[in-house]
Amino acid sequence: MLRLRPALPALSLSLAVAAAVGAADRYVDPVAGNNANPGTLGQPWRTFQFAASNALAGDVVYLRGGTYSERITVNVSGTVGAPIEFRAYAGESPLIDQTGVTPPNGDSALLLVSGRSNLIFRGLTFQNYRTSSSAKTPLGIWLNGPCQNVTITGCVIHHIEQNSPTLNDFNANAHGLLVYGDSTTPMRNIVLDGNELHSLRLGASEALTVNGNVDGFAVTGNSVHDCNNIGIDIVGFEGACPDPAQDRARNGLVARNVVARIDSAFNPAYGGSFTTGGGARAAAGIYVDGGTLTVIERNHVHHCNFGFEIASENAGGRADFIVVRNNLAQRNHGAGLILGGYDHARGETRDCQFANNTLYLNDTAGDGHGQITLQFYVSRNVFRNNLLWAQSGTKLQVAHVTEFDSGATPAQKQLGTGNVFDYNLYFCAAGSATDLAFSLTANGGGYQALTTLAAWRSAIGGDAQSTFGNPGFVTAAPTDTAVADDFRLSAASAAIQTGQPAPGFVPAVGEKDLFGQSRVAGGRVDRGAHEYLTPLQQWLETNFGTPEPTGNAELTADPDGDGASNLLEYSQGLNPQRPDAAGLPQLSVGGGNVRFTYRKAGIGLTYTVQTSGNLQSWSATAAAEQTDGADNYWRDFPLGPAPLFLRLQVQ
Repeated sequence: MLRLRPALPALSLSLAVAAAVGAADRYVDPVAGNNANPGTLGQPWRTFQFAASNALAGDVVYLRGGTYSERITVNVSGTVGAPIEFRAYAGESPLIDQTGVTPPNGDSALLLVSGRSNLIFRGLTFQNYRTSSSAKTPLGIWLNGPCQNVTITGCVIHHIEQNSPTLNDFNANAHGLLVYGDSTTPMRNIVLDGNELHSLRLGASEALTVNGNVDGFAVTGNSVHDCNNIGIDIVGFEGACPDPAQDRARNGLVARNVVARIDSAFNPAYGGSFTTGGGARAAAGIYVDGGTLTVIERNHVHHCNFGFEIASENAGGRADFIVVRNNLAQRNHGAGLILGGYDHARGETRDCQFANNTLYLNDTAGDGHGQITLQFYVSRNVFRNNLLWAQSGTKLQVAHVTEFDSGATPAQKQLGTGNVFDYNLYFCAAGSATDLAFSLTANGGGYQALTTLAAWRSAIGGDAQSTFGNPGFVTAAPTDTAVADDFRLSAASAAIQTGQPAPGFVPAVGEKDLFGQSRVAGGRVDRGAHEYLTPLQQWLETNFGTPEPTGNAELTADPDGDGASNLLEYSQGLNPQRPDAAGLPQLSVGGGNVRFTYRKAGIGLTYTVQTSGNLQSWSATAAAEQTDGADNYWRDFPLGPAPLFLRLQVQ
């Protein structure tokens, strides 16, 4: 959770409002502008740097379309009540571009925000900053120092490149977007939302990084793709902050991001070629390397080296109190989820929760990672309500892979204590409950191949409520496209109503499934990233924010006061929040008949037209039902002297 700044005292608030009185819209035009101008629409400034040195609290600086051949250092701050916003002028594309410019030695960025606060950057493109020297580190956007309340949204960062051809050189680096907490005063409320980062050559670094003393951040709704190292990285224990006790990114949210085609095989730092690959495939789509207290939810990671990695590369370090829930990892080269130190000299993964994730046909390289890989020092973690679909060739669900480290002791090789597996759903299209594969290093460091679910349960002393079953996705065997349809559960899914029952599982406040709907429907959570809703539950969710009527109260209520209960509104395809009685069943007279007209718009309902002569006894009518084929129906009744009452019964 983000830690928000405390409310300001009355005196400070009045000063902030007074400072904002001079706030204005400012304009920058790289072609027609002049820094001697007043910065109006008719007389704009010329350079981004001039605006970044002269804007006032509350200003909105509009950058007109064109190329800004600059590297910008922001020298101003807004206030809590009056931030400074730098944004693209509507319908135009400002490009911050360093084509042909050689970066200086050391670290340099297209946009540097060092210790400045209360800033917003919106809709800008940062591109074409390249080097072939490991002595230079180009960055797209770089935040450091004690920044507070900085938002970067709707921006594009591409072709920031470390092009050193030297193999296995981990001194060669580049960053797309780096948040670097290098001060003893924490960075707070850093929001990175809705950005696109792509086509980055990163050396030994990452596309989007939050590192060090950052206490309160959100990485949400970003698209990170086609890069040659890690997509999103939440980091600690690297010495970014002088105070080791604060040297961890924490209290964060990583949500609703799509990370795709992250592959270090095409990275010389990993022994590969930019064009032909061949390097080690070691890059995760979303990586926690020593971070803590972070929720990672509703992300989709596909076609990366690994899906989600939770670990610590530094000996004595750890990734802990990380919650990974309601995510989809699909067709990654290695595991969809990988935990622990990659050798015995690394840190640990402990006290983390992995719940309601869908891991689908990962381990495409067939290297024995399975859907989940457990490495060194994995302890006190919970794996619950997940859905794992393994490759048919290996059937490998969970792989514990410490046995190959010849320098590790037998005790180090064994799986850590306190890990809990339960209520998971395992599937392999070519397997069965008695024909699956797991691996475990135990018994003094010996390797165990476990070829049945029963053997796995016995070996780890748990997973008793997990089962084998077909997930029953809307698309029986999902492809690489149409994710929203492919990975929703159909009514036949073995995942429905089979997760951990309440009170063991209670959704966190505000928790949603992968598709943004309620996490529990029907009283019990489903397994995997999607919560199945019946058509009526979906209608209730859409209109009232919950699929769970308590008894019949929600169904018989009439919140819009139009005389139709919610169930009747659903049955007729009406809006329960707006009076629309004209859409209710109608009577009309003509040609000697009474026509009763109604709709059948609610899926999963039974419609019965009933008649009565006294409003006391009712029976289903024998009159023929007619339809126009578009949910509109009617029945005709001859006019006569006897009373005739009609009603539509909906169940």
